This record gives sequence, structure tokens and C-alpha cells, in this order.
Amino acid sequence: MEIFGIPVFLIIIFVIAIWSDYSQKKQKEKKETAKKWGTISIGITKDVVIRRLGKPYRFWQAGEAEIWGYGPSDSDGQIRFLGEKVVVYQKPD
Repeated sequence: MEIFGIPVFLIIIFVIAIWSDYSQKKQKEKKETAKKWGTISIGITKDVVIRRLGKPYRFWQAGEAEIWGYGPSDSDGQIRFLGEKVVVYQKPD
């Protein structure tokens, strides 16, 4: 059987190869992210966080606290600062 003159088994092999490569890249990304977040601890300063994780994707004020988000959703990791120091953080899921 063919689709647009290409044998179906070749299309299936191509899709599997692309999916496998994508999965490997996602796993590598997840490991790198976990390693970076492993260096975050309570009490470090904003400057240290920026050096280790980079600038936040978003940030907002909640009373006296400043919250940095490292992705479009809350599950991408957040850090809460009081003054210049980390008081609470949540690693990405």
C-alpha cells in the first residue's frame, strides 16, 4: 500500500524515528532542568538565581513577596523572594 507514491512502511519508520528523537531530546532537557533546579536553595539572592536559571519567564508581586515563574504555567517552577532572598521555591513538575 502507498500514500502519495510512498510505501506505508517507510512512512511509519520515518514517524517512529522522529518520535524517538523528540523523546530523547525531551528527556535530556528534563535532566538539564533538574540539574539547574538542584542548585537552588532557600536564602540565595536574586543575582545567584539569575546566574543559575536565567531570567524568569514571568514575575509578579504578591504583597511584599515577588514571585518569579520559569514558564507559562505554574508547573514550570516558581521562586518566591522576600527582599532579595529566596524564601520558597517549587521545582518544575
